[in-house]
Amino acid sequence: MVFATKIDLAAELEISRATVQNFFAGKSIGRENFHKICQTLKLPWHEIADLTEAVELDPEELEKELSDDRDRDRPYNIVKSEFVASWQSSQLDPIRALRQQIQTSIQQQCGSLRVLDMSQPRKLSEIYTEVKLLEKISSRRRLNLSNLIEAHAITNHDRPNLSRAFQKPLPGLQTVEQYSKLMILGKPGAGKTTFLKQIATQCIAGTFLADRVPIFISLKDFAESASQVDLLNYAIHQLAVINLDIAQGASDALIQGRALLLLDGLDEVKGHDRSSVLRAVRQFVAQFHANRFVITCRIAAPEYIFEQFTEVEIADFDESQIASFAQKWFAAKDATLPHHFLRALRTNPPLSELATSPILLTLLCLIFEERGAFPEQRSTLYKEVLQVLLKTWDASRHIDRHLLDTPLSLSHKKDLLSHIALTKFEQGDYFFHQQELEQLMSGCRYHVAQNSTHVSVTPSNQALDGEAILKSIEAQHGLLVERARGIYSFPHCIVQEYLAAREIATTANALVQETRLQKLVEQITNQRWHQVFLLTIELLPNPDLLLQLMQQKIENFAEAANLHEVLSWLAQKTATVSSANDTVAMRALYFELELSQFLDPCSHPLSHRLDNNGALKATLEISDELKLDRLLTRLLSLTNYNCELEVETDLEAPPPRPQSLVHTLISALNCAMKVAPALVPDLQHLKVQLPKLQENFDLEDDKRCLQDWWNATDPTWATQLRATIVQYRNLGHTWQFNAEQKTLINYYYQANQRLADSLNQVCLTTRMSVYRSLLLPTQPEMPPTPP
Repeated sequence: MVFATKIDLAAELEISRATVQNFFAGKSIGRENFHKICQTLKLPWHEIADLTEAVELDPEELEKELSDDRDRDRPYNIVKSEFVASWQSSQLDPIRALRQQIQTSIQQQCGSLRVLDMSQPRKLSEIYTEVKLLEKISSRRRLNLSNLIEAHAITNHDRPNLSRAFQKPLPGLQTVEQYSKLMILGKPGAGKTTFLKQIATQCIAGTFLADRVPIFISLKDFAESASQVDLLNYAIHQLAVINLDIAQGASDALIQGRALLLLDGLDEVKGHDRSSVLRAVRQFVAQFHANRFVITCRIAAPEYIFEQFTEVEIADFDESQIASFAQKWFAAKDATLPHHFLRALRTNPPLSELATSPILLTLLCLIFEERGAFPEQRSTLYKEVLQVLLKTWDASRHIDRHLLDTPLSLSHKKDLLSHIALTKFEQGDYFFHQQELEQLMSGCRYHVAQNSTHVSVTPSNQALDGEAILKSIEAQHGLLVERARGIYSFPHCIVQEYLAAREIATTANALVQETRLQKLVEQITNQRWHQVFLLTIELLPNPDLLLQLMQQKIENFAEAANLHEVLSWLAQKTATVSSANDTVAMRALYFELELSQFLDPCSHPLSHRLDNNGALKATLEISDELKLDRLLTRLLSLTNYNCELEVETDLEAPPPRPQSLVHTLISALNCAMKVAPALVPDLQHLKVQLPKLQENFDLEDDKRCLQDWWNATDPTWATQLRATIVQYRNLGHTWQFNAEQKTLINYYYQANQRLADSLNQVCLTTRMSVYRSLLLPTQPEMPPTPP
């Protein structure tokens, strides 16, 4: 007999509630009442009674003594033991008892995680990162292209932030607690199953919905179960395999509405089982509607409608979630690894994009954990990302999805996606209308059908077939994502860029590839194409043609800008620098110093891109000769600002105020005394002409003083400064360029940057021959020798 409360027990035995309470509190009660309670609850009274006067008696003698009327009211001292505690949990609160009985099972089922090529499972509690949910489903937004571009914050390089949340995400567990029936949608690898397992483990641990009995069910396993039972019996069987007595408890929990049903992977059910599973789920929910339900499904799977369910979407990871995951992942390995990992992400935006996906973040952690760094050739990493989404992720969980009558092969899918990626990238598009995608895909499908004996596709049904391919790729792999109704994109910009590079580099037809490379080189100054350049040169079996085309383009810019004189000066100047360990990097540095006024200030210095091993930085730190030239160049730039002297510098960090001119000149004088004594008298003559600024002058006083001096001074001071620098350091020449030439100088500079970055991706032999030619004047053709 089961009693819901102690009051029910007291009423059944016709004794006071205080007596029952004393029994469970370990206090003395009368022997008759003690005996009644033990008999009713089927407790071994002689094992839990502390009989101070009869401790030597055996159980039969104790029973006889207890039945003696003379001892009816003599109290027993009750010792609260594990028997009573067990009864409390099992008889007064059967739900609590059931939870205790299934706790080990739930932990075994849901308490660990092993994905991709992890060598061993990891405890979920050690790496789980808080999940955030979106109340509005992204694919159901009614936005046009301009609205969507604005919502995803197009950057300076025309690349959208595809992971930007368009609404404030909500804490996952809080949302689950808020809604009794919840459908959680998400992209492949978004963490749906992991989140469901975390709910189960926290529930059974008593830290979340502690009054519920969690039941975790893989709908794929249910569909494939040989017994063909209904969902109720399957759910009970999931628990009863531990102990057959649990079956009744699980059934009672469902009937009482005290269960938390976690139904995972509705999208993983095979097509021929889908209708029966859907029917079973709907019947189960209707029959046991008082319970809590959470169902997970891929966002792009065939639409399943459960009228009583609230639908939410798992949000991409933000920076705080990525940092939290990394801290937990590497915690047991090396305390410094999280810092290095996160720094590597911050310095490589494409990898940061991938890290917003939990499954790809896991992949990045696995790669980084193995070598303490990411591979230099990023194309190998992106190739693995593509493999994970196309095959590995489903294969590792033994999921076989066939959403097409005639499935496309893996190579056909890659070719199709690569063709789309390059076509749209050349058009400057990151977002595409569904109709455009279907047309592109139907053409591919028609080509595949022509080479297949199992499928017949005619032009009349290509559009329908294109839609089927699109939905298949979207649902199976998440390599195309519906961002708003009828508008798609790739999941990450770098995925589109990698696929575009693959389309350029892997073409079998040599003429087609040359045409594509020529079109690529036309974008050499376009920052949006930066990653495509780097990836193409990595993927090309032989990059020589691309490098030649890039060199030719650079020479064309130099010729159009009439840079031969500048480049000849550059070669002459760097040849005189005694501390030049890397002449190419040194040429880049002096090109930047001399022509900085014409260069785009947003560009990253070419010299830094060339100097991968830090040799230039080391030279700058120890070379007074280079330090002097940089100080003199800064002096010239300060005079050009007409006392608005807010110029960036990394030398001695002078205060950003008019005193910078004085400080810089004094620093240059000190440096010249070491390496260019002949320059000192002229610099001292210039120095005595400056106003006497005091260190404690107010900023406005400084500005006013220097401004008054500048206005009263003949412009010859600046002219004399430049002439002195040109005479003694062959630096600071006055180059006369028109507006068109200045634009071409920027193109030349940017093209050299692109080539420098590309050279880092190719073999050393090829690299060095091209590297040495950077920033050198082209050799003019020799006139024919007279007869």
